[in-house]
Amino acid sequence: MKKKILALMMALMCTAFTATACGNNNDEKTTIEDAGETEEVEEESEEAEEAEEEAEEAEEETEETEEEESEETEEEANEENGGYDAKAIAEAFPIDNMRMTVTSEGQTVDVYVCGPNFMVETESQGYLVEMYYYEGVMYSHTSGQGIDQWVKTTEGVEDIGDELQEMGANGWKEENIGEVEYIETVEEDGTTYDVVRVEEFRDGEFYQELLFYINVETGLTERTESETSGSLIVIYYEPCEVFELPAAAATATEI
Repeated sequence: MKKKILALMMALMCTAFTATACGNNNDEKTTIEDAGETEEVEEESEEAEEAEEEAEEAEEETEETEEEESEETEEEANEENGGYDAKAIAEAFPIDNMRMTVTSEGQTVDVYVCGPNFMVETESQGYLVEMYYYEGVMYSHTSGQGIDQWVKTTEGVEDIGDELQEMGANGWKEENIGEVEYIETVEEDGTTYDVVRVEEFRDGEFYQELLFYINVETGLTERTESETSGSLIVIYYEPCEVFELPAAAATATEI
């Protein structure tokens, strides 16, 4: 009985050992197989990453090429258009303090734009009329034929200020400029000008069309021409000194 029990124990021990050994071999085999599969997965992952990187590089190169081609096309178009576009027109008004002389049908009005302040001066029917938009207050001075009068108001002056801003350099922003077309180059009194047709927009809507006369040497606009209700309006532009509100404005009567 003891032998049978011993033999059975030996058999069970052998069986257990064999099973353990086989189990270890299977684990090792599984581990090796798993390691092989992991390496394959890692290799596939690396290949996928490399392929993705190559695709991204190719896409970036394509985008760069398209941007360069677009820039080249735009530059070529600008060169064919005399080098003028909306940005160039906007940059043709780099004057902080500007005098504008507006002429139409024999009438002349001088407008001085100095930052947010304006002065308008004109002669009419024997009177000299001066208007000042100064620090949010509108002053009017009328002199001539025995009259010398100052009045002032703050009512409705913002609209006037906005309109004058639109006339000056502050109104010529790139987003307000539509189609730009180079017309020709002309010489007047020894000065060479590029004549450029420009569309002006306000509040996103077409406002008017003008001819710009841009001094080729300075790159600045010296004159614009436009038509309103059949009347030709010519505006001359030049730098000016900052103006001060005359001391006599302190006597202005408020209306």
